[in-house]
Parts: sequence; C-alpha cells; structure tokens
Amino acid sequence: MTTSSAPLEAPTGYSPEEAALLMRLRVFVNMRWLAIAGVLVAALVASLAFHIGFPVVAVYSVCGSMVLYNFLFVFQARAVSKEKPGRVVSRAIAYSDAQIVFDLIALVVLLHFTGGIENPFIFYFVFHAILASVSLSRRATFSVATMALVLVLLLVGLEYAGWLRHYNLQGFVDPTLYKNTRYVLAVLVTLTTMMYGATYMTAAISSELRKRQQQVVELGNQLLEKKTEEVAREKEMQEKLSAAYRELSVSHEQLKQSQEQLIQAEKLTSLGQLAASIAHEINNPLAGVLVYTQLIAKKLKGDGIPKEQALEYLSKMEFELIRSSRMVRNLLDFARQSPPTFRPVNLIDVINRALELVGHSAELQHVQIVKEMDASLPPVLADFDQLNQVFTNMILNAMQAMPDGGKLVLRNSATDGDLRIDFIDTGRGISPENMRKLFTPFFTTKPEVKGVGLGLAISYGIIQRHRGRIEVQSQEGKGTTFSIFIPRNAAPVNGS
Repeated sequence: MTTSSAPLEAPTGYSPEEAALLMRLRVFVNMRWLAIAGVLVAALVASLAFHIGFPVVAVYSVCGSMVLYNFLFVFQARAVSKEKPGRVVSRAIAYSDAQIVFDLIALVVLLHFTGGIENPFIFYFVFHAILASVSLSRRATFSVATMALVLVLLLVGLEYAGWLRHYNLQGFVDPTLYKNTRYVLAVLVTLTTMMYGATYMTAAISSELRKRQQQVVELGNQLLEKKTEEVAREKEMQEKLSAAYRELSVSHEQLKQSQEQLIQAEKLTSLGQLAASIAHEINNPLAGVLVYTQLIAKKLKGDGIPKEQALEYLSKMEFELIRSSRMVRNLLDFARQSPPTFRPVNLIDVINRALELVGHSAELQHVQIVKEMDASLPPVLADFDQLNQVFTNMILNAMQAMPDGGKLVLRNSATDGDLRIDFIDTGRGISPENMRKLFTPFFTTKPEVKGVGLGLAISYGIIQRHRGRIEVQSQEGKGTTFSIFIPRNAAPVNGS
C-alpha cells in the first residue's frame, strides 16, 4: 500500500536523483492517507449497505495502526528533506524499504480479517508490487513481490490447515470456500502470474526510465560544464576586449595628437613652399630698390641729382616696397590660424590673392595660368582666409602634377544654388585606385619632402564646413579637374 506526492518543493542544491527520492517519500505518505480512507469507507459500505459480516473493530484497529506509523513516516520524510546534499540517497531508500514492509504487513493483516483468500481485493497486492518498482531496483522489486506471495501463501495455508482462524465474509461468499482446493489454487496461480508479470513489466519500465534519467543528468552536467567553460571564455574575452579598448583609447589619443602635429607639419610644408616662392618674388623689387638706392647715393657723391629724378627713383622704390609688403602680409594671412569668420566673399578676389602667393612659382615651373572668370557672379558667405588656403593648395597641387610645365585653367560658373570653381590642369592625371583614396588623411603620391598627405583632406574639411563639396575628374596622362561647389546663400556649419 504505497504512496503519492505532497505539494512540497524539491530542496535546492539536490541532485535530480535525490530530489526524485524525496518526492517519492512524500508520494508514499500521501497515498497511504488515501488508502486508509479507502479501507474505512469500504468497511462501512460493506457492513452497513451490503450487510457483510466481518470483524469491523479489528479492521479499524489495523487502520489506526497505519495512521500512527504514517505519522512517523511524515516526520521521517521531513527530516530527510533537511539533510545536506550527498546524504539523502541512503536514508531515503531505507525509509522507502521500511514503508513497503510496513504496508505489506498491514495489507496481509487486513486480508486476514476480511475473508483471506475469499476477499477479491487480494489482487491489490499487484499494485503494491507496482508501486514498489517505482523506487526500488529490479532485484529489490522482485524481492518485494516474492515476500508478498510468501505472506499470502502463509496466510492461506495456515487458514486452510486450521492453524489460524479464518474470518468468513458472512453473507458474501460460501463459508467453506477457503477450503476449496481448486478455488484456492486458481486464485494463487492467478495472483502469482499477475504479480510477477506486473513486476517484470513495471521494473523494466522503471529501470529504463531511471537509465534515461541518469543519461539526462549526465547530459545536463556536460551542458552545464560546457556552458561554464563558455562563460569563462566569454569573461576572458570581455577582459581582453576591455584591455584592448583601453589600449585603443590610448592609441586613439596618441593618434589624435600625431594627427594634429602632422596637420601643423603639412601647413608648415605648404608655408615653406610659399616662402620659397615669396622669397623669389620679393627678391626682384628689393633688388630694384637696392639699385635705385645705389644710384641716388652715387649721384649725391658726384654732381648731385635733380629733384625730379630723385622723386622718380623714390616713387619706384616706394612701389616696389609696397608690393613686397603686400606679399608678406598675404603670406602671414595664409599662415595665421584664426577662428573662421563668415562674410560675403568674392571668389575672384580669393583667386587673385592665391595667385599673388604662388604666381612666381608657376612662372619658374613654366606653368601657364589662364583665368576664365565671370565677374558678374554674386559673392558667397564664406571665410576668405580658409578659401584662400584651399585655392592655394589646389593651385600648388596642379603645379606639382605638371613638373615639366603645362597649362592651368581657373574657371568660375553658377549652378543650381552654388558657385563653382574649376581647377583644370594638363598634368599626369590620377589613377583609378588613387582616386578612391584622394581625400584620405595621410595619403599622398608626392615624395616625402613635399607633404604628408593632409592638404586635400584639410581642404575637403574646409569646404564641408562651408556646406559645399569637391568633385574630381581625371584621366591618366591627360590631366585632372578639381571642381569646388560652394552654396551661395547657405549658412555655415555650426561650430565650424
């Protein structure tokens, strides 16, 4: 007479096998309460409704004994559930064996007081064996089935021999039925075959289920171990990523500082190129001033110099000095780093200023500069000095693309909402693979001494801050056209 489950949660930290055993203990206890209630109800119905005669008091006494030892098993189940993981299995199995033995004895005693072999409920021993197979091994289950059959045979044999009093179910069966050899043998053979057959099937199923449970547990452990390893690897990877991120942050800061230094280096390189050009340009007027100074000094040492001639010499000296001063001022404006100031700007004025800076270098390189400028085009909102830097850089790049001389055309025009400046050279052109990297910082096709590849990148950034764009068309061996588009009425980018 065995058991069923209580609504008690499996304790945390137990293995699946331990949790299952604890649950079976509670199942047995709860099933026993149902069995006791069922025996009491069946006894009342049999005696009162069907008027079957049997010792009711003895039956109730057996039920009372079952109530007492079931309370004992309740406390034992609670005690086992408080055990630490690893100590549950042995105690749970021992208590399960004890419950099975107690139930088996109680069932035999109840059978004795309710007609023995005459009682059709004798076949309930089969359920006892089935329930035993739930918690016991196959060998233990067959042992329980054999024990049950031995007790039944002992009870039936003692009553048959007259050594044990037989309690007849009065009014239900023939009082001499327990001595009917054919009936007794038929019942015993049927009970035996049913007991062992049911035990074999349920034990086989339970054994297979336990095997599958063990496989599931092992698989779960493997998955848990694998997951633990993955978590450890992910943690290690996160730590590596964090370290890499920190290193990347440091490298980014260093790269930013290096980029600023390279930008300054690029500007200084451009400034050096311009300084060389200005030096040639200033040298001519200064040489003229020197000649006129020497002439005046020579004439003053001799017969003197007429006033008109002296004024003429001084006027020419003033003109040359003013021209030199203007070129120096333009050079300083180009090199000075000042906050951008947006105001109406005539692009032809910017072109003229850039040509003043690099015009002499163009003559030295035999580069013919042709201006095809439309003076009727309106001004744009821009920073004069920054556009001067962009245009100067464009002209210098075009000159460097024509080391053996050539032609550079500067042309302006109006498009949809933009003013366009074209720088058209007849130089070497740009290869398709280099076109894709043209505005990339630090990319250059020039020798190291002529730049670090920031000129076009800086120019691109300046035009972007003006909400404009730069387009390039080139054919190797035929030349390149840089087209700069600047919006006529667009406000500058914030913070530019």
